[in-house]
Amino acid sequence: MTKSSELPRIVFLHIPKTGGTTLHRVLIEQFKPEQIWPQTNPTIATADPTSLERYRLFSAHFGMAAVDLIPGPKIVVTIMRRPRDRILSMYYYWRSHPGRYPDTPIFGPPYAAQNLDLLSFLRCQDRSVPNAIQNPVVNILTGIAPQNHTRASLSRAIEVLKTFNAVGDFANFDNSVANILARCNLPQPAILPRLNVAADVKPGDPFRHVIEREPITPEIEAELARISNLDDELYEFAVGNSQRAGCC
Repeated sequence: MTKSSELPRIVFLHIPKTGGTTLHRVLIEQFKPEQIWPQTNPTIATADPTSLERYRLFSAHFGMAAVDLIPGPKIVVTIMRRPRDRILSMYYYWRSHPGRYPDTPIFGPPYAAQNLDLLSFLRCQDRSVPNAIQNPVVNILTGIAPQNHTRASLSRAIEVLKTFNAVGDFANFDNSVANILARCNLPQPAILPRLNVAADVKPGDPFRHVIEREPITPEIEAELARISNLDDELYEFAVGNSQRAGCC
C-alpha cells in the first residue's frame, strides 16, 4: 500500500476567469480539510518548507515560482481560456462589484476597471493594470513582467506548460475537468457544479450587479490583440497540444 506521504501532491494553478472556481470546488471535495493548503496561510514563498509536506492539495492563484517550492512529486494542472474572452470576463467581473475595491495598490486593476470604460482600461498604464491584462499567463508561467516580454518569454512559457500533467480548455470545460480528474486519479463528480457564472447574476443581487457589455469596436479589438499577442500563441499551443494528446 502506498503511504500518503509518498502520493504526489495535486497542484491546481488557477488562472483567473477560466472556470477555476468550479474545478477548485470539485478538488477540495476529494480531500480532508487538513490535507488542503489553506489560502489564508502565509504565501508558499514564506512558509516553512517542512510545513508544506502535510498537504495533498494546493489550489490557488499562484505562479510557477510558488509551484516550484511545493515539495515532493507533483501533478500540476491548469485550465486556459482564449485570452480575449478571459480579459473581457475579468473586466466585467470587476465592474459587477461596485464599491468593493478601494483605491489602493493591491486593488489597482479592479479599481481601474470600475472607473474606466473598456477601451480606456485596455490602454491604461497606471495602477498595475498592464501586469493584470498584458499577456498575464506568460507572466504567471515565467515570472517575467509584461514590460520585459519578448519572443523568448513565450518560448519559456511553452516549455513550462509542457511540464504540466494536464492543461484544460475553458471552451471544452466538461471534458477538460474530466481529463484533469483522471490525470489526478480522482473520481468524477456525479454532477459538475457551475460556480461564479456571470449569466447567473440576476437584477437585485446584493453581491453582484448585472453589467451591460459595451460593443466591441475595431479600436477595442486592436487593443485586445495588442495586449494578448503572446498569450494568444500560448493558448493555441496549449489547445493544440492537448488535442494531440487526446485530452480535450
